[in-house]
Amino acid sequence: MSSRNLILILATSGFASTFSGRAVEPMVGIIARDLGSTPQTIALLSAAFALPYAFIQPVLGPIGDALGKERVMKVALALLFLALACSIFAPNAETLFTLRIIAGAAAGGAVPLSIALIGDRVEMARRQIALSRYLVAVIIGQLAGSSFAGLLAELIGWRGVFTLSTVMVALALAATVIGFRGALPGGKFDLQSALLRYRDILSNPRALTLFSLVFVEAIAIFGIFPYIAPLLEERGGGGAAEAGFAIGGLPLAA
Repeated sequence: MSSRNLILILATSGFASTFSGRAVEPMVGIIARDLGSTPQTIALLSAAFALPYAFIQPVLGPIGDALGKERVMKVALALLFLALACSIFAPNAETLFTLRIIAGAAAGGAVPLSIALIGDRVEMARRQIALSRYLVAVIIGQLAGSSFAGLLAELIGWRGVFTLSTVMVALALAATVIGFRGALPGGKFDLQSALLRYRDILSNPRALTLFSLVFVEAIAIFGIFPYIAPLLEERGGGGAAEAGFAIGGLPLAA
């Protein structure tokens, strides 16, 4: 497969997964009113997605090496599709929280494994260019998920936005299945080797410092996003559309 086709396939899944991850934040107020909950409670949907997304990645790394990164991506996108499709019909906040946890864990198999696949399949001389093109798709997905989800939610409702996210992930899943058909397993799953590698990384003080700073940075930057829509509504600054444009300013600046 050419690097161009590889990036097109991976960019599709990267865009769809990041769109679905960022789409909820500008719709907090709309979802809260529809499900009879409080904005403070619905805002926690972001954490319900983000934490499984982060914690599943160290697990999926060794699994991807053993079963094949392409195969793990297909399963992850299929689970993300099912979680989003069920979210369209979520009757209450508790069900939606459960589905967002599943969706977050499944989305964690898209971006990291895509970056690893680029490292495996693209030669060193062109790898940085390939990574930059892929990350552009991811950033655009974040921008679209934040900006357009809020605007669309006022037109078609939050369930309509979840329907759009489901369609996007379905297209990404189809592209991945077709593009990576016949993919071979990676190798043998070795839990002990994986644990030793993680132990070596965590024993490095610089790595611990880096992880800690990134954790604090993520809380400081992304922690406010779910509360922007309720704060704007409370102060008469607008609704989901305005919140989406405000949240979309970060990936646009990036």
